[in-house]
Amino acid sequence: MNLQKQTLLFSLLKKFLIALLCLSPGGLRAEEVQQRIFIGLAGDVLTPIGVSLNEFYNTGFGVSVTGQYELTRHLVSTLTASYVSFPANAPDGITVEDGSVIPVVAGLKFCLPTGNVRFFAALDAGVASLNRSVRSSPDGPTVSSSTTEFVWQPHLGFESKLGNNSSVEISSRYVGIQGNETIGIRIGILFGI
Repeated sequence: MNLQKQTLLFSLLKKFLIALLCLSPGGLRAEEVQQRIFIGLAGDVLTPIGVSLNEFYNTGFGVSVTGQYELTRHLVSTLTASYVSFPANAPDGITVEDGSVIPVVAGLKFCLPTGNVRFFAALDAGVASLNRSVRSSPDGPTVSSSTTEFVWQPHLGFESKLGNNSSVEISSRYVGIQGNETIGIRIGILFGI
């Protein structure tokens, strides 16, 4: 996906989230502000679909740490740092070492609370560090690459309360990094502090 398409998709997703917020029951009423802070830990499973990752790597597994601040019942700001390792899957004649992606993103989550379950649509943006090593022949030199790229992540999911100060979160997401796109799921737990 080229940069122009990513910019257009990002703009459309932003407009969609703003429209959902404006159409939500009660919008941003001041009395809804709970000012609750949550921290979370999650497991990530990401499958490469971008040309650069898909050619050399299998499905990756990782972990995420998230901080959330509830602005209203319907709007939550987020900050997330993740680490995902991708096992190598090189074509014949090429040696590839395991790769990794380390995204750090901030975003907004629009929530629709219904009892003990809260459905959400979210959009995150930030930077990601991509680390890869490739060798074109068994005796050839290893070429390592570490780049920092813009990343954006739309995701859909739900939270289900486990108790007064905790909930489980399950979401699916697209991770947009130029030429290194992935899709996947995240399952985690959030704790109120």
